[in-house]
Amino acid sequence: MTTLETQGNKAPHGSTDALESLDRPHTVGTDATGAVHHHSAYDDRVVVVDAEGTIERTVDLSDRRLSAWIAYVGDQRGWDDLRYAETFGEILLEALDA
Repeated sequence: MTTLETQGNKAPHGSTDALESLDRPHTVGTDATGAVHHHSAYDDRVVVVDAEGTIERTVDLSDRRLSAWIAYVGDQRGWDDLRYAETFGEILLEALDA
């Protein structure tokens, strides 16, 4: 597996600029540390928000697939709630059952 390059957020502590700059983001899931991973296919970036709500890092996927990032996080931290593979029907059914 290829090692993915990650960058810590360079914005001031607590800044949401990196997340707000994503074009049409969707939530990939929550990892075992409580961090939420957001992805934008339009920007080809992932923004990771830690459990306290601070931007932990941004990841430029460039020519890599989102599935590579998902596998990397799965190996490094594990996933508590991975939503990437869910279909719209599964999400709707879960919402209706709640």
